[in-house]
This record gives sequence, C-alpha cells and structure tokens, in this order.
Amino acid sequence: METTGQTAEAIGRMAQEWESATKATGDLIQAVKQSNDNKPKQAEEPVPTVQDYQKTIQGITNATTELQTLVTEVRDLIESEALTARIAELNASAAAVVDHSALQARGLTDHIAWRLIQLAGVIALLVLTYRFVSFRRLGKRS
Repeated sequence: METTGQTAEAIGRMAQEWESATKATGDLIQAVKQSNDNKPKQAEEPVPTVQDYQKTIQGITNATTELQTLVTEVRDLIESEALTARIAELNASAAAVVDHSALQARGLTDHIAWRLIQLAGVIALLVLTYRFVSFRRLGKRS
C-alpha cells in the first residue's frame, strides 16, 4: 500500500492535470470560436493535440486510482479494531482525569468552607473575649 504522502503527491499531480485539461479545453473552445469567426489563429499558443488530451486523461486516471486507494486506507483505518480500542482507552483515561479533577475541586471547596467556619468561630470568640474583658474593666471602674 502506498503511504499518505505518496497519495497526497498523486492528488497534487491530479490537480495539475485538471488544470492542464481545463486550459486545453479553454484553448480548444477559443480555437473553435476563432475558426467560426474566420480570424487567423494566434501563433503564440499551440493548439492542443490528441497526445495532450491522452496525457491529461492518463494523469486523471492515475490521480483517481490514488484517491481511491486513499479512501480505502482511510476506511480501513476508521473500521480498524485497534483504532476503536485506542479511542475507548483514551475516553476512559479522559473520564478518569475529569472525575479526579471533580473530586479534587470538591475537596478544595469543602476545605475552604471549613476554614471559613473556623474563621467565623475565631471572630465570634474574639468578640466574646473583647466583650468579657471590656465588661470586667468597666465593672471594676465603677
């Protein structure tokens, strides 16, 4: 089987052949127009020959074969058991990471909530201590 790089090169060649075929068709249409108008043909651009068309058709045929090979390889890759197993393995791994992260986030949130409760308790204790001390001081002065 050919590699993907070779297939890509074949597709590139096919594109060039299509471009050549399009140019040849345009040249042919232009030549027919000129012959209908009884104008002399331009000597700068040669009229496409049968060999040009044959080369273009051969290039298109080769590129089509390469493209079919690529499609077959991609289909085989998609349908392969190894790929399906690897995707399932990656899914399981990603799910485990997400679950672990969620658990860590939940633990962090619980820890922050506990610290806030402790802080509120310390503040309440300080307020009570202040009130107690200030009450005793005011009580002694009277």
